[in-house]
Amino acid sequence: MSILQSFVFTSVLDYHSQWLVHHV
Repeated sequence: MSILQSFVFTSVLDYHSQWLVHHV
């Protein structure tokens, strides 16, 4: 896995985490 893929994957997880926190 490239650094860019890791960065995108982490960003997506962080985004979903924030979304879940705000919508639960």
